[in-house]
Amino acid sequence: MNPRSMIPGLALGLAVLALPPNASAAEGFARESSTLRAGPSFNYPRVAHVSRGVPLEVFGCLKHYTWCDVSFKSDHGGDRGWYPGGSIDLLRGSRRVHLADNAPALGLSTLSFGLDDDWGSYYGDRPWVH
Repeated sequence: MNPRSMIPGLALGLAVLALPPNASAAEGFARESSTLRAGPSFNYPRVAHVSRGVPLEVFGCLKHYTWCDVSFKSDHGGDRGWYPGGSIDLLRGSRRVHLADNAPALGLSTLSFGLDDDWGSYYGDRPWVH
């Protein structure tokens, strides 16, 4: 992927992705199969494929829940990246509920995105980082 094609996504902000000190991750599931990305857009590099039903740890989402920062256990330990918010269910009690309809009530954090430390922390071994 050409790094120049990611410039529009960078307009989302250059702030380093950070959780507020008291925030905690929410338990979620992939509502449908999709691709985990290195940033909040389909223009960012592919990190991993996530199959429907796979458990996700949801750290927070962009405003309007379009993309969420998640991690999941994969064949090589674990992956972290951005997953489409419309493709996520959250666990509320013992039920799975659609993220967009329930995130505010569950206190899910609103995040911003920046490449500064994220790519070095999570993707240092990926060929598209260098």
